[in-house]
Amino acid sequence: MFIRTIRQLKSVIPFTRSSHNFVSKSDVEFFKDHLDSKSLLREDLESYNIDWTGQFKGKSSLVLRPRSAEEVSTILKYCNERKLAIIPHGGNTSLKGATMAFNGEIILSLQRMNKVSHFNEENGVVHVEAGMILQNLEEFLLPKGFAIPYDLGSKGSCAIGGNLGTNVGGLRVIRYGHFKNSVIGLKVVLADGTILDSLSSPKKNNTGYDLKQLFFGSEGTLGVITEIAFMAPPKPLSFNTAMLAFDKFENVAEACQTAKKDLGEIIYALEYLNGFTLEMVVKNLDHPNPFTENYPYYFIVQTGGMNESHDREKIEAFLSNVYDNGICVDGVIAENEKQAKEIFALRENAYVGLSTIGHDIGYDISIDIDKIPLFEERIHSKLSGLDYMYGSFGHLGDGDYQFHILTRKYNEEAEKRLIPFLFELISDLGGSISSETGIGVQLQPFLKCSRSPSEINTMKVIKSTLDPNFILNPNKIILMNECC
Repeated sequence: MFIRTIRQLKSVIPFTRSSHNFVSKSDVEFFKDHLDSKSLLREDLESYNIDWTGQFKGKSSLVLRPRSAEEVSTILKYCNERKLAIIPHGGNTSLKGATMAFNGEIILSLQRMNKVSHFNEENGVVHVEAGMILQNLEEFLLPKGFAIPYDLGSKGSCAIGGNLGTNVGGLRVIRYGHFKNSVIGLKVVLADGTILDSLSSPKKNNTGYDLKQLFFGSEGTLGVITEIAFMAPPKPLSFNTAMLAFDKFENVAEACQTAKKDLGEIIYALEYLNGFTLEMVVKNLDHPNPFTENYPYYFIVQTGGMNESHDREKIEAFLSNVYDNGICVDGVIAENEKQAKEIFALRENAYVGLSTIGHDIGYDISIDIDKIPLFEERIHSKLSGLDYMYGSFGHLGDGDYQFHILTRKYNEEAEKRLIPFLFELISDLGGSISSETGIGVQLQPFLKCSRSPSEINTMKVIKSTLDPNFILNPNKIILMNECC
């Protein structure tokens, strides 16, 4: 279990109750009167109060589990009038403490809102409730010939609404872009209980403000997403998966650009992991290694198309290109679905493989691929003389880069050297301190490294307008005492 964030947060986040009220007996009675017996939990709440990584711990004593947008509306209207703070929950897979009730707030779990409410097999439009688990939605769509436009290693537990709340991209972002690009409508409940419904909007609708954009990446601070309408793309009929090995990172970057040119429209995923990360996945998770030798860098390429012979010809031409020109030093191509899954599992389990080591200072950032060697050089220089390990992986096709500085036990000196140097370095290199895992509480003090003062002030205006009582996920992204 990680210990990094709890130690760090005590020095950067004001753990104060703010002006919200505590939950009273009369509040509990109100919820009992308006929700069924399964919608209210007061015991055995550990799974709601400890996040997916084990880094954060909350103090909520009340979990509400509504079944509909109308019930969410009833809850929020009442909480807004009573000034009771609410923490929206999906699959509780946030990596930045965004779903933790640090001050004992009420948790609003969307677990029971987990159904597909509409599906059009003619055009692939899907309406799905926000609490549905990503893997369950995939299992619904695949037999019907459709796919989900993104994929995550946590798909067995993450919820669709939470994915939008952190504006995920995932493993297929090189093909479809971020999930928000496929969304055509939302149903959102605002802090005062107002239901904002744009589910029936046509795909092309340029009539005024596109309000749904406000809620992508908002982490439940502006409203509670209860239902999503999106376009599911046709499922590719032909897949090819290859994994390449490199002796220097510059060649990984070159292979990435070559793949975009050679593979074009059939690219499905471009994923990266360094040698140490692969070693830890193989060792700690007993995973098969497709290579007989060890290399410092690896790159996974997957194509997804509709013509098997055409797609195979293109990926083999790409592999010949990068090998014959000395870009990669070794490589394998999957000959069946089992081998393809084994290759992709190396990347999907990268975080878990590294997490078994001990203390972790790790972040999911966005940075130009050609600047990654300089970034790593400056990090290693800053940590000179310390004993640590370095793991990295990411959706390299779109600049997503996740790095983890690992020590067997908590190293105060490493943190002192890296924080805030790390975020200032990312800013100097023109990157973002959060690629697709949000801000939460962990990155809130460093938001200024990726957003200008005018952008942050505009965020505060929007928050104050839509949630004047600050009941929705208070002190996540924007601090209450900076906004009110």
